[in-house]
Amino acid sequence: MSDALIIARVAARFAAAEKFFNVGDPILFGKYKNKRGIIKRVFTDEKGHPSIEVEPVPKGRKKNKIIGLYKIWHDPDPPEPEEEDAKQ
Repeated sequence: MSDALIIARVAARFAAAEKFFNVGDPILFGKYKNKRGIIKRVFTDEKGHPSIEVEPVPKGRKKNKIIGLYKIWHDPDPPEPEEEDAKQ
């Protein structure tokens, strides 16, 4: 494959991802796509590669991760937010 074709494919993927992924969307990430997270921002890194910042769910002591755009999936069934009234 030529370099121009590869660059065009990456650019098309990033343009589509900007419309597909939004800040606040629940996603699955990690090697086996079993870790849940929420998108905090979509940006390009210093080399120009599309990247996202993900906040893990549940947060706890975990830090936000910056990962490549190709290593995430949309979460098919995001967890329901717990209501305060149900606990009381």
